[in-house]
Amino acid sequence: MFPNLPMSQTMPIVVSALLCLVSIGNASAQETTPYEARFAVRVGFAIGNDFSVGNTTRHIEGFQLGGDIPLIKRIPKVGGLTFSPTVIFAGSNRSGNDTDGLVYRLMLVLRRELGNKGLYGGIGFGYSGTDSHQNQFADTAGFASEFLLGYLFPKGESGRIQPLVEIGYHAGGGGKLSGWSLEAGIRF
Repeated sequence: MFPNLPMSQTMPIVVSALLCLVSIGNASAQETTPYEARFAVRVGFAIGNDFSVGNTTRHIEGFQLGGDIPLIKRIPKVGGLTFSPTVIFAGSNRSGNDTDGLVYRLMLVLRRELGNKGLYGGIGFGYSGTDSHQNQFADTAGFASEFLLGYLFPKGESGRIQPLVEIGYHAGGGGKLSGWSLEAGIRF
């Protein structure tokens, strides 16, 4: 199913995908408010799966910055589609067993509201790549996927600005492109 990935990396992908699909499918049976894709800015923290560099085990972790650009605001009975680029500044938070460099993600993400309480799920596909700092690891790039769960807080006084929080699992290219993220943001 996932070539060249050990079971320790395959299981989180499978479990995350199943949870998102069950959540999205479960929401289909309920009365839902349609998710509307809007512009958003997100900041957060990401930690990647382990990978080997010579005889050393490393991982990528650091702060991340991303955004959502709506492509299709609302697809009836499906949700909203966004182009969601993200950059992880790996090694930005500390020195140690993590590696320094950048991870780029260019994703198409479909988000769907789960009920009427602000909870939503999403799935994304796209391209992801790395840019190692001072050749600390071999760069990699390729297909990536994303499974996420988020929450939209009530809109502010203006009725336009809306805070959000998302947790996601990203899969692709072994440990360098795979891992977890937690983000907070604002939709406009």
